Amino acid sequence: MENTFYAVPEGKYDRFVTMHHRVDGSLKEQPKPAAKDQPIFIAGDGGLRSTAADYVTFLQMLLHKGTLHEAKLLHAKQRSRGSYSWSGLFNTHFWVDPQNEIAAVILMQVLPFYDAACIRTLQGFEERIYGGLK
Repeated sequence: MENTFYAVPEGKYDRFVTMHHRVDGSLKEQPKPAAKDQPIFIAGDGGLRSTAADYVTFLQMLLHKGTLHEAKLLHAKQRSRGSYSWSGLFNTHFWVDPQNEIAAVILMQVLPFYDAACIRTLQGFEERIYGGLK
């Protein structure tokens, strides 16, 4: 995972997407600060910036019982047995379903958290994935 950071390096900052905020039913793009002025938030449950490809690599590790490229990163005591998910502040969502061997992520970059349109999009995304299993 070479594209995951708390502070995006200046050389990769042009790939960093802007955020959107729903105002009066419309999405308004929020200006992106300069790389040197980007806010940094370091926490155990948030603050990382990543690419979709790196995020999928992380989910593959979770789906494969804590193993990635033959390296054991999580042990049995640290893993969940059932389906589990996570939601990020900017309506980024993932879920892992070991029973169906599915891991999925959707990255929307929209505020407010749990925006109704984003949740409908997430639900449709999940329905289409599970609908494809039938």
